Order: sequence, then structure tokens, then C-alpha cells
Amino acid sequence: PITSGILGEVNITVTKHNYIPNLGSFEIIQESRTVSVSATDVDDDNSGTSSGNNNSNVNPGESIEFGIELENSGTGGCNGVTAVLSTDSEFVTITDNTETYGDIASGVSTFSSDDFDFTVDYNTLGGTEIEFTLSITGGHGYSNTDYIYVTVQGPNLQADSFSVIGGNSMLDPGETADVTVTIENIGTVSAGAVYGTLSCSNSLLTINDDT
Repeated sequence: PITSGILGEVNITVTKHNYIPNLGSFEIIQESRTVSVSATDVDDDNSGTSSGNNNSNVNPGESIEFGIELENSGTGGCNGVTAVLSTDSEFVTITDNTETYGDIASGVSTFSSDDFDFTVDYNTLGGTEIEFTLSITGGHGYSNTDYIYVTVQGPNLQADSFSVIGGNSMLDPGETADVTVTIENIGTVSAGAVYGTLSCSNSLLTINDDT
């Protein structure tokens, strides 16, 4: 075997007395290492550091144990792999951001022995997409950045329509009337104990019953 710390083309000349020299070359290349996210696992079963409803979804107010599987799809092994999880989302607080994966051989996928941990703000609207950044490092200066997108499953309430009861179904100057507001849930989870408060910045309008 030929051991070299230099990559690139090697020129070789084979000679023998009374023979024509043979010129050739070969390449010394670095085995590729490509470590990236291959799967994720959401644990909200109220065991360990998780707190939730055990439905394997990310819901508002939950504490999640977040398993991330890494795969080495390169041709060479990657040693001493670690990963750091981060996010710019205002709705998530990461409480355990670093995990160790050790050596990952070519073609192998593995979870870390421990999970990443994060909590979700209780007021996060259903359908909110959280972008996580996973910074992966390994031996001999290897580094890669991958991204994970998680959708929060929860209610998302908005005013859909309103109606003025009585008269000509319009609010006229000097008139007092009842107004009903229809609320629509465009989220992915039902909402319970819903109440609303009506307000108005116009000083010419007085609200007698705001809830």
C-alpha cells in the first residue's frame, strides 16, 4: 500500500534496461464523508424530560425529547461525530442542544444515545413551522449543516365573520345593537373553553358587553 498525506495526481515511470519506459499516473483521493439527517423522532410521553399528551406530535406547551438520526451516505467512515441543534424561532426554547454520535461507518444510520430537548411556547399557533439548524462535526475537520422543519399541531382561531342583529343589519349613527362574531379554527387540533374579548380603537363607538 501507498500511504500519503497529499491528495492529487501521481505520475509514475517504470524503467528497465533495454526496455522502453512506461509512463502512467493515478489519483490519490479523499474518501467522501456525507453525514446528514435521515429521520427524527418526537417523544412527548411524560417520561424522562418530556411532557405532553403522548401523540408523537409537537403541540403548544409541550416539552419534547427530540431524537435525530444521522446517516453517513459517503464512501468513507466519519469519526467522532457530534451535532448541535439551534433555532431562531421565538416559540421554542432548546434545553439540551448537543449530542454525541461517535463513529459512523459508510452506509450506516444511527441515533445518538441521548435525545435533544426543547419546549414549545403555550401560545404557539397551530400550523406554525419551526426551522431547526443542525451543525454536524466529525474528525479531520469534517463539518456539515442540515435543516429540520417541524410543524406545531394545535388550534389556530381567527374571526371569520360578524353580523348585526335587528334593524337593517347595519350599525347606524345613534343606534344600539347586538353583534355576533363567528370564530373559525384553521389549526389542526380542536380548541376548548374558547372565549373572546371585543375591543375597538374608535372613540365614537362604545362597547357595552365586550366578552
